[in-house]
Amino acid sequence: MGSADGTSGSWAFLRFEHAFRDGLHTYTARADSTLVNEVWRGLQDLAPYPDDPELNPMDLYCIGNFAGERLAVWRAVAWAVTEGLYRCGIPHWDRDNAAVGLGVDRDAMRLVRWEYDLDVADGDRGFVPARASVRIHPPPDQWEIDHGGFAGLFPLASFDDLTRLDGAVFASDRAQVTVFGLDGDRFDALADALNAPDRPVLADILRPGEMVVSLATVRDDWMTHWTNTLTVRATSETDVVYRAAAHFGSAYQCYLDGLDSMKTLADFRSAAALLLA
Repeated sequence: MGSADGTSGSWAFLRFEHAFRDGLHTYTARADSTLVNEVWRGLQDLAPYPDDPELNPMDLYCIGNFAGERLAVWRAVAWAVTEGLYRCGIPHWDRDNAAVGLGVDRDAMRLVRWEYDLDVADGDRGFVPARASVRIHPPPDQWEIDHGGFAGLFPLASFDDLTRLDGAVFASDRAQVTVFGLDGDRFDALADALNAPDRPVLADILRPGEMVVSLATVRDDWMTHWTNTLTVRATSETDVVYRAAAHFGSAYQCYLDGLDSMKTLADFRSAAALLLA
């Protein structure tokens, strides 16, 4: 196992370790429970936020007084390392919330029987049978009951889409979002593989140049001793992870340097846009 502290910046949550196992290169960054804490004090002091979606940091970036800026930086890293690939993702458990956030009718959702599980408590379990939340009140309808054993696989056309996917799992104690970066539009092929009768193997699904990014986090720092992880699994060894970490490490330092000049939510909007770019 190797560490890339020298190329990934000085921030612990952006330091990736590299290992090769199960036929794939694995890059992992870790952070303790303080990852979810807000950095800019205004995220606490100015809550509750206005309804204006151009000023509400939760609407804009899924950042707030219970989902701090570093969580969003991890999301931006996930988007950056998959640049040039066809992106799609699975939100664990909160499938229907994700569909609503992305404007996808449930009858149009691509449902899959397997989802990749890289959990903060259980570690890397590979593909496991999918599960989705079935509401208790009001009582679920028959569709929800019949489809509780399926995850939703959603195309991601923009970083905003990934933000909405992440927002769907906002309230989960152990939140997971899995992003697939595919070589070309292999959405249907991936969906077919995740509906196979037998448990899929990630190394068998990914083609050369493809990758999977897992965001496994706990959104309530009062509830956990678990370690948050950002994991990239790729078919080939790559420095794109370290380059993304270095970029966002510098952006995060610039963001910190500007904290004293941020007084309003409009100030925050501008600063966060630069942080996540």
